[in-house]
Formats: sequence, C-alpha cells, structure tokens
Amino acid sequence: MLNTVIGFLFMTVCLIFLDPILYFFGASADTLPYARDYMKVILYGNLITHIYMGLNEVMRASGYPQRAMMATLFAVLINGVLNALFIFVLDMGIKGAALGTICAQFLALLGVLYHFSSPKSFIRFQKGIFKLISMPVKIVGISVCVVLFCSFLLIEGLIIGQMSMPGRDGLDYVIVLGAQVHKDRPSVVLKYRLDRAAEYLWDNPETICIVSGGQGNNEPYAEAYGMQQYLLQQGIDADRIMIEDQSKTTAENMRFSKKKIPESASVGIITNDFHMFRALQIAKDEGYKTSKICGITAGSTRFFLPNNMLREYLAEIKFLLKKVVA
Repeated sequence: MLNTVIGFLFMTVCLIFLDPILYFFGASADTLPYARDYMKVILYGNLITHIYMGLNEVMRASGYPQRAMMATLFAVLINGVLNALFIFVLDMGIKGAALGTICAQFLALLGVLYHFSSPKSFIRFQKGIFKLISMPVKIVGISVCVVLFCSFLLIEGLIIGQMSMPGRDGLDYVIVLGAQVHKDRPSVVLKYRLDRAAEYLWDNPETICIVSGGQGNNEPYAEAYGMQQYLLQQGIDADRIMIEDQSKTTAENMRFSKKKIPESASVGIITNDFHMFRALQIAKDEGYKTSKICGITAGSTRFFLPNNMLREYLAEIKFLLKKVVA
C-alpha cells in the first residue's frame, strides 16, 4: 500500500514539474518534445512500475530469487518485442517505446501477483488486508504536505538560480515585458525593467527594443505606449523602439513579440528578478530557441520580494498544471 501511495505521489509531482526536471537533467529545446512524450507515458504507468518492482523485491527477499529473476527477464524480453511492434509496426515512435515498457511490466506484475496469491508462498496475501484504511489515509496526508513543501523548495530554488542574469552583449533584439502603468508614470515594477532596458540599449547601440504589453482594465493606455514614452525620455531613439500593444499575459508577450523578430535573431528577455525563471520557461514553450535567447535581469523592491516569490510559486504551479492537462 505504501509503495502504491509513493508511486502515485511520484507520478503526480513529476507530471507537474516535468519540464523543469527534464531541463535539469540536460534536455534542450530540440530534445524536450521527445523526452516529454516518453516520460508522460512512463509516468502515467508509474503505479504499475512501483507495484511490480516493489513486489518483485519482496519476492526476492522472501526466498524466491530465481522467480524474481525470471520475472525480470520476462519483462525485458517482452519489452523488446513490444517495442518493435509499437515503434515499427504501429508507427508510435518514442511513445511506443514507453508504452512497451509499461505493458511488459504489467504482464510481469501479473505473474508476481499470482506468486503472492499462492498458499504455498512463504509470504502471501491474507484476507482482509485491503481493509486497512486509516494508515493509508494518514500516509497520504503526510505525503501531500511533504510534496507541497518539497515543490516549494524546488521552484523557489529554480527562481533564485535565475535571479541574476546579465544577458549577452550585442543582441539583435530585447523584449521588455509589460507591467502596470499609471497615468503619468510606469509602476515601480515596470520602472525597474525599463531602467535596465535603457542601460542595455545605451551599451548596445545596434540592439532593437520591443516593448510588449496591452491595456489592462485599470490602465489609462496600453503598457507598450507608456514604456515607449519612458524610454524616449531616457534618450533612446524612437527608431530603435518597436511596440507590441495587444498582449495581456506573459505568454502573449512572447508570442506576439516573436512575430516581429526574424527567425535567426538573438533575443534578450528583460523582466524582474523574481519573474525571470518563468518568463524564460514560457519563452521556450512559445518556440524561442534556447541558443538564441537569454535573460537580462532587472531588479525589484526588496520589501515586496517575499510576496512576489510566493506569487511566482503559485503561478508556476498553475503553468505546469495547464501543461499536464493539455
């Protein structure tokens, strides 16, 4: 029962944080779609894997090492056969390889379950074993709390890891992500981004700046317009500023700005330190090549940083859940 709970929690956490985990283990923008397709199938079948491997080890430890080895060899052989069937005959690609693995483990699990159902087995299933409710419920409750705590530490660690990104000199374009504007000035958060943009544009006179942001319900005009006016006041030439004034989310910032940029151009994303990790993640999700983009971190108000970090954690959970559902 405990192994089942652990398997379910492992599957849930990995599905939610799949992309960050794959990037951590070396996936690139080119290999990520293949890794994601494979791991989603593997993770959906993770309960089978956990139960099979757990019971197989119990069988080995209880005096039946030959049977445990035979179950393992059976799974490997069936896996090879099913991989050939799913990949080459049914043309399922890398998903077929993952499905073959899960199906082979399921067939092996049936044999292991038969072993533990036999009255001749030293360790075997007993009547009433599945009536134990209170302990699994407690385990699930504690496990959920542990998972939430660990996910918070993981995401906050990833955010902190990208809070100081200087960018690269000589970029073709920089995209300044919008934030709230007031009637006569940008918000404090947006001012940090614009000041960093102005600094970069002074140091890199050939770089074109895209100011990205539409008009929110509580804003007097499009964020992009207010951003343009601020940069003009900082001495940036008007012909170096391009306006994208339709976006309402970070994903739309990336998507609509991308239409204004040549495929081969190098791009810097300018946003606040607490927002950089998710911004780059969304950029990659919108099709920006990893080798062509980089972050250029703007500062933020230290007093509000704990609140902003918590909001980013929740926003990241929402972003990852959407990807799992999709």
